[in-house]
Amino acid sequence: MAKEEAIDKAEGLTETEKAKAKQAVQDAADKAKTAIDAATDVEEVNKAKEDGEKEIENSPVTSEKEDVKVAVDKAKEDAKKAIDDAKVAKEEAIDKAEGLTETEKAKAKQAVQDAADKAKTAIDAATDVEEVNKAKEDGEKEIENSPVTSEKEDVKVAVDKAKEDAKKAIDDAKVAKEEAIDKAEGLTETEKAKAKQAVQDAADKAKTAIDAATDVEEVNKAKEDGEKEIENSPVTSEKEDVKVAVDKAKEDAKKAIDDAKVAKEEAIDKAEGLTETEKAKAKQAVQDAADKAKTAIDAATDVEEVNKAKEDGEKEISVTLPNNKFRVPDLSNIDQSVKDKLKEELLRLNPGATITFNENKVIVNGVEIPLTDLIVYGKYEVDNDTPKYDKPNLVLGVADGSNNHKGDNNGLINGEETKFGTGSLNKDSYSSKKLPKTGTTEQNTIFYGATVFGLGLMIAALRKRLEEETE
Repeated sequence: MAKEEAIDKAEGLTETEKAKAKQAVQDAADKAKTAIDAATDVEEVNKAKEDGEKEIENSPVTSEKEDVKVAVDKAKEDAKKAIDDAKVAKEEAIDKAEGLTETEKAKAKQAVQDAADKAKTAIDAATDVEEVNKAKEDGEKEIENSPVTSEKEDVKVAVDKAKEDAKKAIDDAKVAKEEAIDKAEGLTETEKAKAKQAVQDAADKAKTAIDAATDVEEVNKAKEDGEKEIENSPVTSEKEDVKVAVDKAKEDAKKAIDDAKVAKEEAIDKAEGLTETEKAKAKQAVQDAADKAKTAIDAATDVEEVNKAKEDGEKEISVTLPNNKFRVPDLSNIDQSVKDKLKEELLRLNPGATITFNENKVIVNGVEIPLTDLIVYGKYEVDNDTPKYDKPNLVLGVADGSNNHKGDNNGLINGEETKFGTGSLNKDSYSSKKLPKTGTTEQNTIFYGATVFGLGLMIAALRKRLEEETE
């Protein structure tokens, strides 16, 4: 047969490929003869003969690689035509769409063109028929799904889709949190129910925010906030909640005390008129007040007690008071001169402070201090080197706020510590106090001498009487 001879002469074919090609020729010849046998007239015979000759003639005499290439090339050609047809159909739909401006139509057509170009690039890159068909189908879908809507409609579609996805994410977060609650150990059923309700509330709040969002960015923000709130919803017992709250309150309170301490120490350093010794003493008092406050904070058992300890500590730190009480002659009658002296000393220790008096209290920067914490009934106090016999009961005059006049009758006496506020170094030495030389010394000497003389006479008389009674 002519075809078989052509196959034998074909170059580049393996024996297997030649055998396969000859078999295809044999199959075409058998098919033609069957058709000839079935013909009922000369015309049908001739038709079967011609068809058989054509099929034998067109039977490929190529290698498998060439067959594949031919098939792929043909598939690519058909695929690109399908893409072009899809593009034309979509562009016609865009032209017929109502409500679109020419600008929007042009934009939609450009999106279709981009999709078509992308599909053809993928078709060209395919290496077999299967990849060609995949690229074609993907391209047709992208072209078909290219939106034919106005920008407003596009935004609405995008926002609606984002809302749908966001609500699903919230539901997923809610379910996961509820499962965690169910698995949590040490919770009563009531506590679990309470925790789940908090999760439900957080989910509802998130969905309300999602519904209210007007663009995709707001939707995503509402979703993320909701997921965080659900995730952070506590899965603890009430006792643990209380402990966490108290521990947090204590941490915050101690920081507030440290801040108050630092601020007060800075104010002490800047204060004019205080000696270095006074500053050091005042700072130590601030430290003591801070330590006292922290001890009270540590001892607190609930948030209310913590806050009370913090506030008391801040008050005690905030105001520097005299280290010793003013000694006044009459506690029942605190006149304006005493208040003026107190105010003068308080301003020296607390520069720029706001100081007012209200009944039996002095208010320093809003901190109320009972006057009894600052004053005491005052008499002379003597040192060890003073003779221990009866002295005149002389009352000290109003204390001088300058408190730096050594050896006079004014100033603070080395007496009782104040109960409120941090103290300053306000002690004057009163050793070797003597009255002015106004004749008082001489009068006292005569008085004491006469008293001693009288006592001597009385003792002598008593002794004589006892001797007489004994005889």
